[in-house]
Amino acid sequence: MRINKKESRMKLSFLVFILLVVAVSIVPEVQRLYFPKMTSSNHLQMEEIENRQNFLRRKSLCLKGESSECMNVAQMFLNGTGTTQDFKEAQLYFEKACKRKNVLGCDKSVEIEKVNHDVQVCDMNDSESCYKLGLNFSLGKTVPRDNILAIKYFEKSCDLENSWGCEGLGMALIWQGLIEDSKSVRLQTGPKKERIINLYKKACDLDNSRACYNLGDYYARGIHVEQNLKSGFESFEKSCELSSDYGCFRLGNLYEEGLYVKKDLKKSNKIYKKACALQSHEACKKLIKI
Repeated sequence: MRINKKESRMKLSFLVFILLVVAVSIVPEVQRLYFPKMTSSNHLQMEEIENRQNFLRRKSLCLKGESSECMNVAQMFLNGTGTTQDFKEAQLYFEKACKRKNVLGCDKSVEIEKVNHDVQVCDMNDSESCYKLGLNFSLGKTVPRDNILAIKYFEKSCDLENSWGCEGLGMALIWQGLIEDSKSVRLQTGPKKERIINLYKKACDLDNSRACYNLGDYYARGIHVEQNLKSGFESFEKSCELSSDYGCFRLGNLYEEGLYVKKDLKKSNKIYKKACALQSHEACKKLIKI
């Protein structure tokens, strides 16, 4: 009796499929029985070794003239992958790529040079440079996003009486997850939340209009602090005085609705006009309706 070749191939394929299913199902059990010491830390160590080998290989290729590998090495220095994080070394390898006519390498070299300059000047207690570093690390545009370093530089900037540094520190703490900034949930008071409020108070006292607006919003809605319309009104008022379109709009709204202050449509209209002149579209809409 002849065996149909097509039928034979189908049976073989089915057998292979069954063997694969069985193999996949027992692999975890085999690993558990025969490799019990292969923990997550072991995997991390293996990954670090692979990253290190990859770094050295790319570095060698860069030195042989491959500009794309110089870019990779620079990025690894930026991220601290396979090597210690080092922005100066990153700049050096971006420059190597640039010299080999890699346009992106030239652009990156200039960007990282500015970061290294800011680090140097921040160490000399220049509050603006410290703030720029904090912003850079919080946004992760030129350097990898790192909230810990963002907080470090924002804090130093704030200590040096930079209002933007104080506001940035407050935002960095929120972004890091130390405080949940939820619009739908009113948060209770606590040490961490008090720190947020105190940072915004300091920034507002240093005439930062945006910080005054945010502080007013927190008081008005009871976020990070107990609801306090009086403090909210005062913060919006100062924000408006400092020419914040948002601050003026919210202040005008308080007069329009009669919240905390006596309802005064004439005054609210005047404030809405200022807010509209400051490019508040919502305030301009209010004026049309009035």
